[in-house]
Amino acid sequence: MRRLAYLTALFLAATGFVIAAPAVAHDKQPTELQSLRARARVLHAQVRALRTQRAELWATLSGALGNRAKAKAHLIPTPLGVAVAQVRHEAQWAQGSEAARPSGQLIAEAAMDYVVGHVSVGAYGYLELVHREPPGGPHLPPYRENVNTVLAIQTGICVHAERSFAAIVEHFGFRVRDVGFDFVDPTGAPDSHSAAEVFYDRGWHFFDPTYGQFWTDPAGNVLSINDVRAGQGVEHRNDASFTNVIEDRGAPGGKDTWFETDPATTVIFVRPKSRG
Repeated sequence: MRRLAYLTALFLAATGFVIAAPAVAHDKQPTELQSLRARARVLHAQVRALRTQRAELWATLSGALGNRAKAKAHLIPTPLGVAVAQVRHEAQWAQGSEAARPSGQLIAEAAMDYVVGHVSVGAYGYLELVHREPPGGPHLPPYRENVNTVLAIQTGICVHAERSFAAIVEHFGFRVRDVGFDFVDPTGAPDSHSAAEVFYDRGWHFFDPTYGQFWTDPAGNVLSINDVRAGQGVEHRNDASFTNVIEDRGAPGGKDTWFETDPATTVIFVRPKSRG
């Protein structure tokens, strides 16, 4: 009996353990699921936050790239910007100072020199001859072409030269007015021409950037077109075509090649080297 009781108790204990075990597992399962679901919700929230952060970073990067492109584009000078910089440097060099504002005559002479060398009537004439097109055709710039385009293609006639000259000079704060000429050429055909006057030193001063032409009084001051037509002044023409008017101003006799004919100059001849 004692052995049977012992076996019965053992059986009941075993049965109770078997019955209790599923109850404990059943009670534990919802707790683990809730924990996992809570962790999943946290992970989903973190993913959403990371996606939002990624979108913000992409937006920031795109903005930075756009700003860099704009800054880079800003650093690339336009043809007019190149012309203005060159004229400023030449005028400052001639005046001997970067601090002082260059004089109107220096700016105008440097601008005329630049335009004579960068707006070619010959190139325009060549295109007109070869393509036989009116202004504004595929190859010839129209009369009112943008100055940047004219200075970029370096082709034009008097109106292009005058407008380019005016744009450069006006950048320095000097007023410029057009000076037009209507006349009959030697063949009897009506013709016209465009030049400019620049206002500085309380007066107008005439410059023709097509031909590098201007007139000066005995002191070297550039005259107005009215003074010129009244018979005053000394004419300068094509001085700016292949040299620098500003450099001429500081040379003896107003000619920067004076030393080539000066008897005191020593001339040295150097035998050419092979260029093969």
